Amino acid sequence: MKDDNNQHIGDLLKAYLKMNKLDEKLTGVDLKNAWEKIMGPSIARHTTKLELRKKVLIIKLDSSVLRQELVYGKDKIKDAVNDFYSQEIVDEVLIA
Repeated sequence: MKDDNNQHIGDLLKAYLKMNKLDEKLTGVDLKNAWEKIMGPSIARHTTKLELRKKVLIIKLDSSVLRQELVYGKDKIKDAVNDFYSQEIVDEVLIA
């Protein structure tokens, strides 16, 4: 006998998170944990705040020199994050 109501728990969790708009918040938390792997220890060390809001990645740094350097590499940051997650979670990068 075949049961058509069978679904994987992972699919159900993803649907629940998306329905309650929690998926972006969890991705943001995961991104904070993976930031050093994505950008390297020197950038992670100078990052004071990292926030993901509606596909906009907001990065705050404590180094004006590094901030200026990263302003020119926003597309590379966006591509690195999206490549790390194998999906488009960031459309824009703001550096403060």
